[in-house]
Amino acid sequence: MKIENNNLILTEKGIIFLRLSDEEKYNLLFKYLWSKDFTKEVLDKYETDHYEKSKELFSQSISTLKANKEYKINNIFPTNPDFFYFYYKYLKYLGLIDYDLYINYSISFTSLGKKNI
Repeated sequence: MKIENNNLILTEKGIIFLRLSDEEKYNLLFKYLWSKDFTKEVLDKYETDHYEKSKELFSQSISTLKANKEYKINNIFPTNPDFFYFYYKYLKYLGLIDYDLYINYSISFTSLGKKNI
C-alpha cells in the first residue's frame, strides 16, 4: 500500500495479497509473527537471539499439551515465561489459545491451535 494524493492505493503486492484465500492469509500472518524479522522489529530492547532460543523452548514446552484443557502458566513455563508474555496476545488474536491472566493464571489451546491426541 502507498499514499498518493492523500489516497491509500494498493500496490501490486497488495492486490496479490487480497486475492489469497483466508487460509493463505492466515498462514502468511502466522509465519510473519513467528519469524525473526518480526522479533527484530518489535523487540528493540531485547536480544533477538534470546527470543529465538525462547521460541524453541516454548515449542518444546507445549508439544505434549492437549487442546481445550486448562494449564497453569507457571507449570508450563516455570523458567521461561518472558516469551509467553511477549507472544500470548498474538496467539490469542490468531485463535490458537485462550488465557486467564487475572484469576486462574492459566492457558488453554484451542482445537485450532492444537490437535486432540
